[in-house]
Amino acid sequence: MSLQNLSEINPHLALWQSENWVSPVERAWEAWLRRVETLVGHHLDGHQARDGYSLDWAYGAFEAGETATSYSVEVMAADIENEQAFGPVTDVFPYWEARKLNPTQGQRDS
Repeated sequence: MSLQNLSEINPHLALWQSENWVSPVERAWEAWLRRVETLVGHHLDGHQARDGYSLDWAYGAFEAGETATSYSVEVMAADIENEQAFGPVTDVFPYWEARKLNPTQGQRDS
């Protein structure tokens, strides 16, 4: 049944179907992102200049064809650098919260 026919029969179902369609590129991106986040052990929703990773830069790496494994190595290197500058990351009090209290601690040169 085509979308046009479906919209004539049930416009609500047709709208739901169109809103839930996911492109192959989006599926590949989500799989790549899940793989990286699994390898590094945390989400990539960070600030590039502060944390050394971000979703925007991750998507750029994905678009450029970088593998999830090689990108995860970059993120883990940034995590190590941040841990050396700010101390270990904990679920109770993350290092980015510590930076809010002392924003000059461990700042990188711009």
